[in-house]
Amino acid sequence: MHQIVRLNSCEEAVLDDAADRFIAKHKGDGRKALKAMMVTNADLNDQLERIISARPGARRRVPDPTRIERQLSMI
Repeated sequence: MHQIVRLNSCEEAVLDDAADRFIAKHKGDGRKALKAMMVTNADLNDQLERIISARPGARRRVPDPTRIERQLSMI
């Protein structure tokens, strides 16, 4: 799914904070953190595809920035 998501300054700050914490969890290694995030993203996409295929009438929704912000704050 390729989609450009535009963030306001508050959402950008939340995303920056989440990225900083994720990199810190990987002992400051940005490359290692990026690889871990890519694996996590692939796993989540696989789960989403399984859920969508299990519900034939399910439709794809545009990501909700507020929900994404809440999820990132839990990282």
